[in-house]
Amino acid sequence: MSTVLGASAAAAGASTLYDSTRNTGGLGKDDFLKLLAAQMRYQDPLSPISDYSFIAQLAQFSSLEQVSNLSDEMRYLRATMDAGQQRANALSALSLVGMRATVLDDDSSPVSGTIQAVRLLGTLVYLNLAGKEYDAAGLVEIWNEPAAEGALET
Repeated sequence: MSTVLGASAAAAGASTLYDSTRNTGGLGKDDFLKLLAAQMRYQDPLSPISDYSFIAQLAQFSSLEQVSNLSDEMRYLRATMDAGQQRANALSALSLVGMRATVLDDDSSPVSGTIQAVRLLGTLVYLNLAGKEYDAAGLVEIWNEPAAEGALET
């Protein structure tokens, strides 16, 4: 009878584990340890888990931990690369100041002028032409030709 109670208690623990991890997309290393501890706690003392099964489960846990660590490292690498890309975008945008450019405004009409300033907002880059800001995604043309004295910019 104790085996049946132990088995049902382990099943109840596994069910709770399943419910708690169903929304997160899978079992983590803490869940795996809880499951392993429940299995050890509720095993039949007359026929305990075999050495091979226990070693296999520990190997799986080790693999899970390594994959989890790799995932953390990949997140860190991505954040570092994103920050580097933002710096590269900023430097590229700053090199445009003083150059002549054509950008598309909100109505997709071309506007030409000298880039007077650059504003960075997160990953977005805005170019200031003739006192008005335009999204750098609408940049159509850049050239390094000084504006004529007294020329009207549109």
